[in-house]
Amino acid sequence: MNEGVQVLLNYMLSENVMLVSFFGVTLLLTETEGARAAMKGGLIFATAVLVSTLVGTLLASALPGGEVIEMLTFLVVSLFAVSAIRAGGRLTGERLGLPAPLYAIPLFVGSQALLTQANLDFPLTFAAAVGVGLGVYIVYVLSTSMFEQIRLTETQSVVKGLPALIIALGILGFALMGFQLL
Repeated sequence: MNEGVQVLLNYMLSENVMLVSFFGVTLLLTETEGARAAMKGGLIFATAVLVSTLVGTLLASALPGGEVIEMLTFLVVSLFAVSAIRAGGRLTGERLGLPAPLYAIPLFVGSQALLTQANLDFPLTFAAAVGVGLGVYIVYVLSTSMFEQIRLTETQSVVKGLPALIIALGILGFALMGFQLL
């Protein structure tokens, strides 16, 4: 397997910030509009993550000034990405009493920071950014689809909805963490 494909798969699964480190936060980003509409929402998120990860990583490596400039670059790029997502009709309203965009900013900053620390050349950085974007799409569509399925099942109200989704995503998160052993 060539190095670019290996990097793409690694960043899609085991080294993807969204999949492994912030799995629970993605619950707050998904919207419960239904499984079919989640595909469009997933594309909006995945595109924003891919572009922001690529742009933030390349800008941070090109700008002089150290870690403070890197983090400011990541923050500015993340704010632009969140604004683009909001323009696409996502991240509206509040989640747990906070504006929804506040939950997305750390995810964008984290993906840029981890990719910058990997210190990859441009083709591998591009492959990793595509992998992160594909992973985001998978998480978005899976979590929205699972929530839709849980919402439609006939179960007791105690486990219906968010509690069942958290349990299902926790099990899925354990399965995905197994890819780090490969």
